[in-house]
Amino acid sequence: MSKRTVLKALFTVIIIGNCMLLLLLYTPTRCTHLQVTKYTKKNIPYHTTKHTTLDDVYIAVRTSKSNHNGRMAVIHQTWFQLAKKQTWFFTDVEDEKLQNLTDGHMINTKCGESHSRRDLCCKMGVEISTFMTASESKWFCHFDDDNYINIPKLVDVLNGYDPDADWYLGKLSLNHPAIVTHNETKKTTRFWFGTGGAGVCISRPLVTKMKPFTM
Repeated sequence: MSKRTVLKALFTVIIIGNCMLLLLLYTPTRCTHLQVTKYTKKNIPYHTTKHTTLDDVYIAVRTSKSNHNGRMAVIHQTWFQLAKKQTWFFTDVEDEKLQNLTDGHMINTKCGESHSRRDLCCKMGVEISTFMTASESKWFCHFDDDNYINIPKLVDVLNGYDPDADWYLGKLSLNHPAIVTHNETKKTTRFWFGTGGAGVCISRPLVTKMKPFTM
């Protein structure tokens, strides 16, 4: 693959990643004990004295069979080289080639390979369960296979937050609160939400609180 082809593919990945809009399954009646705060660039609380390194970060990348030969090839040639030990790929089939390419860091979730909310949330559930049972990292970071990750910048940003507090860090895809209607009561709930498709990082204490709702 030529350098020009790699750069073109990388540019495509970045563009697609910025355009992704994915709302994860949300059950507002179960999460009333969690307080959500919308932060802007002016009031982000960079005040922790606890140091975060790359080894404190668990990076989960959601992919699928159809993207193994395209997007995964670009990831392997770019940012994955900076975080091989910390990155795991969650897919929907067994793939010996990908397993070797990622140094054994591929996990078959046995979820469906469609882009439906059910299959996407199934993979997210496996990601969180694996993080909680097979890792002691302070941060769980989820990305899709069309996201490009600036590894040094990621660590730098997380270093500004207390990993022992409840943090859900992501990017808003809407300029207004999302609205969910309850099936039984038909009442609506409004909330701000950083979508998984744009990449999110969650502190371990908050993941612990979320885990019962991901199964």
